[in-house]
Amino acid sequence: MRVLLGADAPFPDELDLSKRTAVLLRQVKNRKSFHQAIKDGSQTDVKEFIKSHPRLKLAYDPRNQPALMTALKARQCEIYALLQSEGFLLTKMKSCQW
Repeated sequence: MRVLLGADAPFPDELDLSKRTAVLLRQVKNRKSFHQAIKDGSQTDVKEFIKSHPRLKLAYDPRNQPALMTALKARQCEIYALLQSEGFLLTKMKSCQW
């Protein structure tokens, strides 16, 4: 079986949804919802996503921004700490200052 978009893979520059549309759309929708929950400060939804996707440690959004960066930009400190404690990674920056 060939994987078109791995759970922790960055989104490709051009995402062709003509094949396996349902699977890809669900994955895109889940990631968008996760990033929105981070922005909204919804710890319940974030925890549920983490529980449902225990191996996912980057969770890029469609702009290839990892979940930790979303939390930083949204100034969601508690969610940032939660994501870090769950092993999420911040690969786009080496240091973060507010």
